[in-house]
Amino acid sequence: VGHRLNGIASTPLVVFAAHAPAPWSAERGESFTLLIDAIVKETKAGRRVALVGDLNAAPFGSVFARLKTDGGLRDPRRGRRPIATWPIPVFGPGLQIDHILVGPDVAVIDHQIGAMLRSDHTLIWADLRW
Repeated sequence: VGHRLNGIASTPLVVFAAHAPAPWSAERGESFTLLIDAIVKETKAGRRVALVGDLNAAPFGSVFARLKTDGGLRDPRRGRRPIATWPIPVFGPGLQIDHILVGPDVAVIDHQIGAMLRSDHTLIWADLRW
C-alpha cells in the first residue's frame, strides 16, 4: 500500500505500509521483490519514500539487508540497540520485526516505541521531515 503525504513546499512523500508474509511463507521472496521494485520506481522518479509496518524481518536478516541495499532505504535506528516490537519469550525479550525505514531525502526527527494496544506488537512511530 502506498500513500502520498505533502511536506515542506508540497514535496510528496510516498509511504509504503506493509505487513509482510511470515518468514516460512512461500510468497515471502516474491512479495519483497515486488515491494523493493515499487520503492525503487518511486525513488528513481525523484520521490521521497518511507516504508513502515510489520516486515516480519529482524534488523540482522537478509530481507532487511535487501531493503537497505536494493531499496536504498536506511534504518533510523542504525547503531542503536534493537527494540523488541514483538515480545516472544523464545527470543529473550523479543524481536524487532516492525520497522520504519526511510529514503535518503527523509529526515527522522524522532523515533519511539510505545505500548501494546490490542495487538501482539508494540506501537512504533516516527516524526519525519522531508
